[in-house]
Amino acid sequence: MSTDGNETQIPVSLTSSLNTCSRFVTKKTQTVSQQQVTSQRTRRIQVTTPCQCKSVTTISKEVQCELVSLPSLQLFASEFASVSQVSPDQHEMCSVTSGAVEDDHTCEDTVSASDEEYMPSEYSEFDESETDTDCDTDTETDHLLHMSSNPQNERQFLVSETSLAKLFQFCSHQSSSSSFCGMACQVKLMQQQGVMIIVETECLIGHNTRWNSQSMQGTMPWGNLLCASSILVSGGCAAQVLRMFRFMKMPIFNMDTFINIQRCYAVPSCLKVWNEHQSSLLANVGGKQLVLGGDGRCDSPGHCSKYGTYTLMDLRDRRILDIRLVQCNEVKNSHHMELEGLKRGLSFLKKKGCSIEEVITDRHVSVKKYMREDHKDKKLYFDVWHVSKGVGKKLEAAAKKSGCAAIRPWIKSTTNHMYWVAASCKDDPDMKVDKWLSVTNHVANKHEGHSTKFRQCEHGPLAEERMWLKEGSKPYKHDKAFMEVVSSGYLVRDLPNLSPVYQTYALEVFHNVVNHFAPKNTHYFYAAMMARMFLAALHFNENGNREQATDCEGNLRWKMVYPKSKKGEDAVVKPVKQPVTFNYAEDLRQAVIERRTALPSYTAARKDADKHFLSKPLPLTKSFKPFAKEELVSQQKSRFCIPK
Repeated sequence: MSTDGNETQIPVSLTSSLNTCSRFVTKKTQTVSQQQVTSQRTRRIQVTTPCQCKSVTTISKEVQCELVSLPSLQLFASEFASVSQVSPDQHEMCSVTSGAVEDDHTCEDTVSASDEEYMPSEYSEFDESETDTDCDTDTETDHLLHMSSNPQNERQFLVSETSLAKLFQFCSHQSSSSSFCGMACQVKLMQQQGVMIIVETECLIGHNTRWNSQSMQGTMPWGNLLCASSILVSGGCAAQVLRMFRFMKMPIFNMDTFINIQRCYAVPSCLKVWNEHQSSLLANVGGKQLVLGGDGRCDSPGHCSKYGTYTLMDLRDRRILDIRLVQCNEVKNSHHMELEGLKRGLSFLKKKGCSIEEVITDRHVSVKKYMREDHKDKKLYFDVWHVSKGVGKKLEAAAKKSGCAAIRPWIKSTTNHMYWVAASCKDDPDMKVDKWLSVTNHVANKHEGHSTKFRQCEHGPLAEERMWLKEGSKPYKHDKAFMEVVSSGYLVRDLPNLSPVYQTYALEVFHNVVNHFAPKNTHYFYAAMMARMFLAALHFNENGNREQATDCEGNLRWKMVYPKSKKGEDAVVKPVKQPVTFNYAEDLRQAVIERRTALPSYTAARKDADKHFLSKPLPLTKSFKPFAKEELVSQQKSRFCIPK
């Protein structure tokens, strides 16, 4: 065999063998081709292959020859020679079994031989599923490939270069006599457009075929649109996903294409789906007295956050009703973003006709003042976890001081005491204060004569000996010790507002979901940040109320975990929930497809997308002093001179 550049010359000695192979392929496909529609230019070969494990495998292959063009994929003459050595009876299954497509019912001997060194992972990626199988085999029974004009219904497959070359190694040109050519082909990759490739084949007698791996909408392959939007919908980082594809040597679009698709199609579709979902939620709560939980979240740790989000949740139904995104240049500084988000959220719900009875939040100073002055008709409660966490941290800091280690055994009991105070006193503010301050006597082994309303402790006789604190001792009455922390005036003033029933722990769970869609170590621009907040809300609303899973015998399932705060000294059990669902992803996929169909160009889609962000705040750099890059480069100096 001689080669010239990228072209491969096939020796004449192989021609007769190739003609022999083509006769058997043509004979096999004649009856099938009569059942095909000629305009589709497809061929389907169904081959029944016996297996050593006495099972029968039926594989259906269909190739559509339309469009497409890429460097050259050479089909070497050695592979043609191996084809010429196959007997006519064996050749019928040659074109099928030579591909990389294997049926799920492959005999066990073959599987064990190819996967003998495979070690499955110990942990599942989705902790909620708790599956007991390590098999990646699809459980679908329909193995036929279907043609659909709607990309919403299409499945995507990963095909290797070798398998693609083998798929096109024989000519599929159909003559007027309804027979296929079947001659050996040279396969070339003519063009790449993102995830789409265009393949051109030419057989020995000159038949040319062009085929594209993706259907298109205008000039954009559907695969590019769906892949880019799926990165956003799944909460992935585009840079990491695109890098992963390149490491796999897979064709993929660049970052500019992702940004254009995200701006023109993915983000507006997220807003559309969220607005429809939110309208449905507000219609269901119409006429009800709402108990709202509110909490803010900054996009980065510290005091220099760019974005602040404020979430309002219906605590009875555990649903996110509204989420507001505030940029720091919209307010005085980043400390005011939480209050601004609350104002916008309450104003929006008021316009929608929602009636709010209670608002439960943390002890943010500006929020307390705003609710006291502007929303006197609403009850403001404080989440017990936030208050007890602050007390626990101060007691832990006091226990680290010299001579105050005796405080540490009482930290857990003190925080638990606060939960009991909130739950047992209901809306009696004086009783809350008296019960809470009784802990100062309890730790000193005094259990009677606390106050007029709460005279004595409600526990029974204490048989075991405890590490009581002595009145007047350093850990009891030292500066910022137990007594001062527990009886702080700032804390006592807020005790009457402890929430007796509803708490905001579900909002903390939601913030963990937000960390997946918008990690704090990654920067996003305003539109993308807003879309990711809405995606997190859609995911939480769909999966936040999952029931506890059961085993095959109907018993509730539990899992054991070691809390970080326990430092390995204790373990707790948590319920195993039903597997998560992603129905919202299908709605978003359909919305992206509909938007691309309605706006088939970037220009039209960009103009429409900009209408959704007419009130978008200006970038932070707009208020900064401009500099010339060349001047900064010339002024750059290093503090150290490294010798060359």
